[in-house]
Amino acid sequence: MNGGLEPAQKTILPILRDHYGARKTELELRALALALSAALHAAFLHPEEAAGFVGFDPRDRLGLAALADLIIDQMLGEEERKLKWKT
Repeated sequence: MNGGLEPAQKTILPILRDHYGARKTELELRALALALSAALHAAFLHPEEAAGFVGFDPRDRLGLAALADLIIDQMLGEEERKLKWKT
């Protein structure tokens, strides 16, 4: 383990840092970034299973966006995310 991050995780980390501030440690933030990128990666690798399991087809741009929103809502809390990011 070299401690490096994949590009997706590097992109996600600043958003999580901004969202959580000092409420989470760097390790906790990295674990959240990994969880989010791993979930999306799994959906890309097995799109049929992901579509059947959650009902969103990750091969479709809108389906992928809906899946990402669902995962983020579960991680951050839907209402908290909407207030913070004004979506």
